[in-house]
Amino acid sequence: MCRLKDMNAAPEIRPLPYIGEVLEFIIRNFSHISDKTNGKLRKNLSRYKTGELCPPNEAKALLVIHLPNAFQNSETGKILFKFFVTSTSLYADFVTQINFADLPASTARQVLSQHFVPMILKVIPDQTFSQFSIDINEIFGNPNDATKIVWAAYLSKRKSTASELAAELTKKIGIGEKSHYDSIQNWIKGNPMRVGSVIKILELGDPYHDLAFALLCANAYRTYRSDYPAHNVDDITHNPLGYLGDKLSSEFIDNIRNAAFNQGVNNGDIVVSPESLDEQKNYAVFRDYIYGLVNPAIEKSPEMFAEAYNQIKYVESECKNLAQNWELGVIVGLFYVQADQHKRAMAVLSKACDYQIYRNGPAVKSILEYLLVIAAFNKDRSLLRKWRGWARSLGVEIDIRYPEMLFYKKFPPENYYPNVDKNSHFVKLQKAMQVGFLVTSDWQDRAPDLRNPNRKIKGFNSVPSPQMSVFAKTNQPQKVKELLEAGANPNQLCENCGSALLNAMQAKNSEAIELLLPVTEVSVLNTQSRQTKRTCLTVAVENGDPAVVERLLEAGAKVEQRAENNSTPLFVAVGNFIRNLDEKHIPLVINDATLNAHPPFMGSSSPFKETQLAEARSDMASLLEVPEYKKLWDKMIGFHRKNAVSRANAVEIVNLLLANGADPNSKHMHGFTPFLHAAEVGVKDVFFKLLEADGNIREKDAAGQTILLAMKSRGHNDLAEETVGRLKTEDAVWLRQQPDPAGYNPSRSAPPQFY
Repeated sequence: MCRLKDMNAAPEIRPLPYIGEVLEFIIRNFSHISDKTNGKLRKNLSRYKTGELCPPNEAKALLVIHLPNAFQNSETGKILFKFFVTSTSLYADFVTQINFADLPASTARQVLSQHFVPMILKVIPDQTFSQFSIDINEIFGNPNDATKIVWAAYLSKRKSTASELAAELTKKIGIGEKSHYDSIQNWIKGNPMRVGSVIKILELGDPYHDLAFALLCANAYRTYRSDYPAHNVDDITHNPLGYLGDKLSSEFIDNIRNAAFNQGVNNGDIVVSPESLDEQKNYAVFRDYIYGLVNPAIEKSPEMFAEAYNQIKYVESECKNLAQNWELGVIVGLFYVQADQHKRAMAVLSKACDYQIYRNGPAVKSILEYLLVIAAFNKDRSLLRKWRGWARSLGVEIDIRYPEMLFYKKFPPENYYPNVDKNSHFVKLQKAMQVGFLVTSDWQDRAPDLRNPNRKIKGFNSVPSPQMSVFAKTNQPQKVKELLEAGANPNQLCENCGSALLNAMQAKNSEAIELLLPVTEVSVLNTQSRQTKRTCLTVAVENGDPAVVERLLEAGAKVEQRAENNSTPLFVAVGNFIRNLDEKHIPLVINDATLNAHPPFMGSSSPFKETQLAEARSDMASLLEVPEYKKLWDKMIGFHRKNAVSRANAVEIVNLLLANGADPNSKHMHGFTPFLHAAEVGVKDVFFKLLEADGNIREKDAAGQTILLAMKSRGHNDLAEETVGRLKTEDAVWLRQQPDPAGYNPSRSAPPQFY
């Protein structure tokens, strides 16, 4: 037997600060509002200081409510506000990626104070300090003198004396002049400042905004350093974050991991010795052995069940805190699932998640891989609400629309332990496999229910659908007309598939479109479908019908309304020029829409959308190595070419969107813009149309790719040279100087065929 290490009591303070601690620090140091006197604020922060993650929109809302109005009324304030919002998102991303479980809170927070915080502060916009010629490293090296440094720099820039400035501010503030004069003199000398006093200066408006913001930042850093002293932070000379949007770079995460390990070794929290290495090896051997007994992918014999049962009981008796030893906790959970004891499995896994949050982000995600699926299968709404909310607040997209299929793909019934009634599970599996198939002919003879025109019917989708949407999707405009005449509501939405108009457009049902477009409300025109994230305008653009695109725009469709992957109609319109695809384009063609088009039994067993996409791409790449599947792929490409949007229509749609204010620089979820997409596609006149519409020459996508790299990596060398020749000298030089993104490897060995 392996001797299991068991740490009994969890420390009171988590190694990673709760998001509420971060928000509390921002509000206390940049606002005159105190959570000590504001009950509602105190209640909100207390939720986020006891383990509940704060979704980015809630964090932003708290900051909007409780930070001074000046943050929205000045450019520096807006930049700082954006920095705060971004920082909370970055921290949520950090929490999911870092493992500090082996460190006590004191050591973990020492690492954060030494490395994470200074690097985050490096992205405080230059406007805050550099306008006063202050190097932030000077603030880092002298936190106790931070506000004194700001006052001195401000006086130097204004060429004023301390007494002159004190008199000026005292007159502006106008209350208790003598005391204010003395206070300001003392602040200039470096005495501590109350946040409320700085807010009074901030409220004076221009020209004191920038001074007040710099003082707030300096004072906040001094306050932070009084609680968490650090050394050697003044040697940080660049910003290694490398984040785009709300994600941290892998380099940054690796730096923090290495720093945490080294600090743990130095403090004696992590012991590296032959004995400890041997213990780790013994544990790994035991863990792998017991996992082999519970592995859901292998068939179980009666002997395996007996051995698994004995080992699980040994683990439960020797390791009292399975929440802390999460790998064994997952193994115990897997055993109970396959022994048909789902409640016990969920209890073990949920406790493990509770313990690991703000300690070990990767462990939480690994546990949720199972827990979300099991909870959804068992319809445990309480657990599901808690952990799905947690995942979403971290920006992890969840897709558990078909819980039975997810469950049985993860836990095949044929591999349950012999004492389980497998037949009942096989019945459920067969039923789950039928979900996602639609035989259109089954709906052709179905009569509309004119007595209940807004009736929802089952069987067409995974949720009941309005009958008018069903008939619109199945090309039955006469039945749509009959329902409208009977009083059916054209703005009734299908929970997954959106409006009747959207369904008619996806079916390219022109008669139904003519019936529904005049009676569909503007708000419904701009509503995304939950399942595919499509909008009416996006589908009209994909269909290549400029007349419908124009009518939708005239009816109030938003030209910047986002669809799947957060893309805009203009981005989709540029994609209409793609004329051919090959197997190297798989990352482009397998997306959310592809997953939605697959029957559930063909999908992944993961509840995480990013994993589903990765597995789908990998599966497709493997299938294309099989000759039979390669033939099917070629047929699909032929269909795509045959049904491609005509060049004339594609150009007209781009012109319509630009004429209605479409932005060529709107980023989708991976930082790609219509302008970058036009460079990738390489259609000369379209690219230059977007350039004339103020396409951003210096834009980069999430991988660091510029328009020049997008062109050259796709073989559009002539367009690249012509573009450089048309640009201003400084822009052309900048483009040529940009290095290829680290590790960037274009997925195309030859350019695709375009118009």
